[in-house]
Amino acid sequence: MLSLVLFLLQQEYILQEIILQLADAGRFQEALDELDLYLPSFPYQDNPVLHFYAGLLSLRLVYSGENGSQHDVDVKVNLLRVAQKHLSKSLVIDPENVVTATFLEETSKQLTSANKSDTQSTADAASDGDMDVDMHRDNNDARPHTKRVRRTPNATQHR
Repeated sequence: MLSLVLFLLQQEYILQEIILQLADAGRFQEALDELDLYLPSFPYQDNPVLHFYAGLLSLRLVYSGENGSQHDVDVKVNLLRVAQKHLSKSLVIDPENVVTATFLEETSKQLTSANKSDTQSTADAASDGDMDVDMHRDNNDARPHTKRVRRTPNATQHR
C-alpha cells in the first residue's frame, strides 16, 4: 500500500516538473493542454498545485495574446473563466493558500470587468445593427412580392 502511495506521488511530481519545464520554455499552451489531459483523472484531480499551475497558465495566455477582434476578446474571457475554475478548485483543496486566494480574487475582478465591457459592446453592436436596418427600410417595398413560376403547356397532363 505504501509503495502505491509513493508511486502516485511520484507521478504527480513528475507532471509538475514537466509543466514547469514547458512553462520555462515558453510553451504555455502546451503546458495547459497537458494539465487539461491529466487533471480530470486520479490522483491529479486532488492536487492543488496542479490546479494552481493551470490557473496561472490560463492567466498567462490571457495576457500573451494581442488585443483586437471580438474573437480575441471571447477567447480571453474564456481563458479567464478557465483560470477562475482552476484557482477555485485549488483553493477548495487547500483553503489556507493565500497566494491562490489573491490570484482568484484578481481573476474574478478581471472577469467581471471583461463581462461588463463585453455586454456593453454587444449592446452597442445590436443597437447599431437596428439603426442600419431602420435606415435602409424602403416604405415603397411594403407589399409582398409574388413568386414567379414558369409554366409550360401540357406539362402536368397525362396522355
